[in-house]
Amino acid sequence: MAPYLSANLLAMALPLFNSNLSGWGLDFVWARFAARPDVEIAIIDAVTVQHTRPVGGPNYKALRERGISPWDELREFCKSNGIKEEPVIFTHRAIDCDGDMIDALTKPRRFNLSAIAGDLPALRHSPEPRRMLRRMAGMAWKALYNLPDRVAEESAAQKLVFRR
Repeated sequence: MAPYLSANLLAMALPLFNSNLSGWGLDFVWARFAARPDVEIAIIDAVTVQHTRPVGGPNYKALRERGISPWDELREFCKSNGIKEEPVIFTHRAIDCDGDMIDALTKPRRFNLSAIAGDLPALRHSPEPRRMLRRMAGMAWKALYNLPDRVAEESAAQKLVFRR
C-alpha cells in the first residue's frame, strides 16, 4: 500500500506503475531488482498509513467494467514479467514486539504462531473481522502443515474443471 523504495530502486520501478490498474504484482517484480531480496526487502508494520480514498476505488470499478478481475490482471502481469502466474510469498524472518528476530527456516512453528498471535489485536479494528479470521485460520492451517502461502484465486480454466 505504501512502498518505501531507495532512489535507485524507484528509478527501476517507476515504469511499472502504469503497467496495470490494480497494482497487483508490482512488488513481485520489484523483488527482482534487489540483489538479495531476503535481506534487502522488508515489510514494516510499525508505520500507519491512512487511506485517502476508499479501498477498492475507481481502478477496481474500471477493471470490473472491462470484465477483468485483479486476479486475472495479476496473473497476466506476472506472466508478462517472467514470473510464475501463481507466485509464492515466503517470509524469511520477523522481529517480534520484544525486538527478537524469529527465523522462519530454523523455527517455523514459533514464527507462524507468533505471526498469527500478532494479528489477533487487529481483529478488533478490522471492518471485516470474519474475513480476517478466516484468513488467519488459513494461515494457521498452512503453518501447521508447512504449506506455502500462494497468492492466487482459481483461474477461469481451473473453475471450469469438473469436480467430484
